[in-house]
Amino acid sequence: MRTETMFCRGITLWLSLWASIFIEIVDLAHVRKFKLPMKSHFYDAFKRLKGTESFKIPLVPSNTLPIQDLIESPDKKLNPKKNNFNEIDMMEFLGKNFNRKYMSVEKPEEAQHTPNGTLVYEFRKNRPTGKMPPSIKNMDFSSNTLDIPGGKNIRTIKLGHKTKRKLQRFLWAYTYCPVLFTWKDLGVRFWPRWIKRGRCYNTNRSCSVPAGMKCNPKGN
Repeated sequence: MRTETMFCRGITLWLSLWASIFIEIVDLAHVRKFKLPMKSHFYDAFKRLKGTESFKIPLVPSNTLPIQDLIESPDKKLNPKKNNFNEIDMMEFLGKNFNRKYMSVEKPEEAQHTPNGTLVYEFRKNRPTGKMPPSIKNMDFSSNTLDIPGGKNIRTIKLGHKTKRKLQRFLWAYTYCPVLFTWKDLGVRFWPRWIKRGRCYNTNRSCSVPAGMKCNPKGN
């Protein structure tokens, strides 16, 4: 009886040891299949996971910008080889989420010609291009009274349509924040390797009326 008990304990310890090793391998596979899908059982597991609820984890907004770079191990043995992934399959994974305007597999020509970045200052005929921000477009200039706390009204000048448009364009131009775009090389361990990111160009200039507020990155 004692010999059988010791034998059972030995079997239990042996199974526990292999179970712990298997869990560590699965955890490692979990990390690898999100970061670098490979043509192996890790790759197949990633493909089965795609489309499930676990794969559709929502992104969490960040108020801390720019986002800090990941700290990677300098060990080159961890770098993937060319036969570790298939570009066609990677494109299939991203699908419509692959944005060529902000992503690139190879080093973009823009990064070669302007390595310090490209300043985007979209003005034409002394006015910004594109869509006017809703916060300015939806301003109500039709009323000739201004409501203030306490139930009192202050009579103001009623603006015509042309004056309203001029005032909106002035506010739009004055509060416009130019953006400096640069291509970031994430390294061989990421795909796509090149990501285009922007930052506020001049954070010292005030962009508000009255002055005091400055350009800040929008939550990402």
